[in-house]
Amino acid sequence: MSHRYLYLYLLVLLTACLLTLNTNAQQLHQTAPDFSVQHKDGYMIQLGSMKGRYIYLNFWASWCPVSTIQMPNLRALYDKYNRASFADASGNFEIMSISFENDRNTWLKTLNGYGETWKFHCIEPEGYNSLLALNYGITMLPSSFLISPQGEIVLKDPNFGELDAYLSARVITTTANNNATWTTSQSATAVSGGNAGGYRVMLGVFGKPNFHSFEKVAQLGNVSKIDNGNLTETAYIGQFNNYNEAMNVLQHVKNNGYIYAKIDNAK
Repeated sequence: MSHRYLYLYLLVLLTACLLTLNTNAQQLHQTAPDFSVQHKDGYMIQLGSMKGRYIYLNFWASWCPVSTIQMPNLRALYDKYNRASFADASGNFEIMSISFENDRNTWLKTLNGYGETWKFHCIEPEGYNSLLALNYGITMLPSSFLISPQGEIVLKDPNFGELDAYLSARVITTTANNNATWTTSQSATAVSGGNAGGYRVMLGVFGKPNFHSFEKVAQLGNVSKIDNGNLTETAYIGQFNNYNEAMNVLQHVKNNGYIYAKIDNAK
């Protein structure tokens, strides 16, 4: 076998292995892969040590605009359920935010700007190249998982309405803010700036090499990518002169699993 064919064979085999591992890691009702990650205060924290509580794993990055949009919703979610008691849990509800960052200072400034409502803010400097990202099948940001008190993945990339419904059905008592509301539709997909150049739909931020398939949405428009220069790229679909047309495509995109997609200006 020539070196060229051997190289191609190994590349295909590696890709297949990565995709298989990612698929297995993301299946619902399986045990969440355990890990240790660095807290912002420098100590290491292990997911397995938090059994007995509901844990919302939120993978994000300060440089990812789609991630930062959800900060107010995370704060409302935490305020509503952190002091609640659940029928199937011995502990409370916690958020563990894990940021894919190689610039710790910028990350800390971002946290200070939004306020540190919950206490488990963690950093993964290796980002998409980390074992953590591989085990959880993280190919885009933001990504999220709700972990049960028994350590199982019960929700994957839920919207905040789904999270609210799931948790509220299991609450026994709460002293929390029961008037919490979630940012949705128009406000969650706000257009930044004016409308010069039309609109496009941002699918998300993906790691490189990107093994993610866009087949489910490719029929809605041309998929384009922009290199962010930090081993990631932002993917967009279409270019629309009409905002309503872009909104229609956005709904189709979200129905196909891109729940954090948003409308952006086509520059």
